[in-house]
Amino acid sequence: MKIWFNKVNESRRSVVELDVQELHIGRDATNDVVLRSPLVSRRHAVVRRVSGDGQLELENVGVNSCVVGETEVLGGERVTFEPSVKVRIWPYT
Repeated sequence: MKIWFNKVNESRRSVVELDVQELHIGRDATNDVVLRSPLVSRRHAVVRRVSGDGQLELENVGVNSCVVGETEVLGGERVTFEPSVKVRIWPYT
């Protein structure tokens, strides 16, 4: 799974590539993708591969919402999406 991310209004983009079925995103250093912002929960989201055709699932395990494509995902909710869809965890995209 390859993830590109950057902080809004910053041009520098980071890339993380991991061969995992489940990817953890959040502020805490134990996450696979660490987003350093007080607006991001320590453990904010989990992204999983859900099918052989490339579909992914995002589960919001944080307090603040995430946006997947144009869909707001509140805490405790899940959404399935294509790998090319943009995911926003404010202030990152």
